[in-house]
Amino acid sequence: MKAFIINLARGAGAILREGFYKKKNVQKKPSPDGFQDMVTEYDFAAEKFIIDEIRRKFPSHGILGEESGHLKKGKNFWIIDPLDGTHAFVKGVPQFSTTFSFVSDGRLKHGVVYDPIHDELFYAEAGKGAILNNRKIRVSKKDKLQYGNFACYVASLLEKREGNHYRRLIYERVIFEEQMWNDTASSVALGAAYVACGRNDVIFAKGLNPWDISGGALIMKEAGAKITDLQGKPYKWSSDELLAGNPVLHRQVLKAIK
Repeated sequence: MKAFIINLARGAGAILREGFYKKKNVQKKPSPDGFQDMVTEYDFAAEKFIIDEIRRKFPSHGILGEESGHLKKGKNFWIIDPLDGTHAFVKGVPQFSTTFSFVSDGRLKHGVVYDPIHDELFYAEAGKGAILNNRKIRVSKKDKLQYGNFACYVASLLEKREGNHYRRLIYERVIFEEQMWNDTASSVALGAAYVACGRNDVIFAKGLNPWDISGGALIMKEAGAKITDLQGKPYKWSSDELLAGNPVLHRQVLKAIK
């Protein structure tokens, strides 16, 4: 399974890498809330590649994709985001990834995040640790919030609907008060992977879909991160909210926002 997942991520990444340097056909993707997202032909091409390979190798498995939705349900299924960070991809900013995870009996078993521009592949299998390009990785050992790197992602729809409540909460009580660096990239999956390898110390995300973070969440967990919601309750792959970091800083953030 590991070799299949790594090859699958690299194959999808090759499609994105080729498209990154070309002119793109950008389409608006409306939502019921009225927010205009964007999608390109490379989102669809990478997703088709991933789905076709999964169907060929595991025809009985279900698939949940950002662009395709639920194609088939079952106890074994894949959650895929072929291009996380489409806006950066369109604007020529090399901060995007392809990410997916495998779920069996309701539990995350495998997760991958691949940055095709920098050729960095983050992978984890439940109970077996996390790697970056075959090198074991662990979360940071930082024990104070001050001058740490904090990645904050709040969905645009949520900000519009709830008046920036969550972003203000994090910025006022943690980032500003504790003098942390705000290190937010365009890809929440990459932000999570950076927590796993110690580049980011803490990440908060709100308004998530399963395909946004499930792969990155498993990688963080296997690298030693503590992962909950803002109330400290355990994270589930279907959660729309996540707070994660090394256990010491995670505890300090929870204390700061209460």
